[in-house]
Amino acid sequence: MNGFGRLVEKEIPRLRRYAVVLTRNMSRADDLVLDTLVRAIAKQRYGQCGTNLRAWLFTIIHNQNVHTQRANRESYEAKYFSRSTAAQVNPTSSTGAHSAVLASDGPR
Repeated sequence: MNGFGRLVEKEIPRLRRYAVVLTRNMSRADDLVLDTLVRAIAKQRYGQCGTNLRAWLFTIIHNQNVHTQRANRESYEAKYFSRSTAAQVNPTSSTGAHSAVLASDGPR
């Protein structure tokens, strides 16, 4: 293992604790840490000497978590709120205020 790998390996316990806090699920936390490590190793050539490795890894894990949550939310919305059940906007007054009326009752 190279020097970069050894430095990253030392940060795994911290990354794992942070991932558990973010996901509240040990399995998803492990997946998040793994995704972070893969991304860090793939992008190691973009790192600059003298920068804070821990801060960089925590930025990656945070951004990866945001990306995963967004993808899960979009997948959920696509599954349960298709075009046929999308909100229809109807004007409620002459001032331009609008209210959303669901075409059908979806899961809540």
